[in-house]
Amino acid sequence: MIKKILVPVDGSEHAIKAMRLACDLAEKYEADVEIVNVCRKNISKKYQSFIELEYPKDERTRYEKDSKELGNKIFKDLVDMIQPKISVNSLVLFGDPAEKIVNHSKNNNFDTIIMGSRGMSDIKGLLLGSVSHKVSSLFDGTCITVK
Repeated sequence: MIKKILVPVDGSEHAIKAMRLACDLAEKYEADVEIVNVCRKNISKKYQSFIELEYPKDERTRYEKDSKELGNKIFKDLVDMIQPKISVNSLVLFGDPAEKIVNHSKNNNFDTIIMGSRGMSDIKGLLLGSVSHKVSSLFDGTCITVK
């Protein structure tokens, strides 16, 4: 039985399809849905402390604020487009997308993840391995990948 669905979104066409499927399943199973946008911190952990010394805290704060605004715009556009008949919660996280998605799912008892097979960074995904592939490998629950 599906009780809690997490839908990672990035504004891509596949994410939109994943959201539609999640809403359909949530209606059928009376499940909770949360959409999440994960903003990469493009700084290697090796250099993180150096960068934090180099760039003022207000620059990092501004980046996080701008990223949250972009994530919230993605959420609003998605909900406006799909007009779900259910309540949808949203959250912006920062870090490695696959790790954050899986950790958030485990820490908040999500039993299902529904996500697009390809996001906005198709080329990078081909070179480094897609987020959806990593999530499906790391997540113990049901993981549905939408094309």
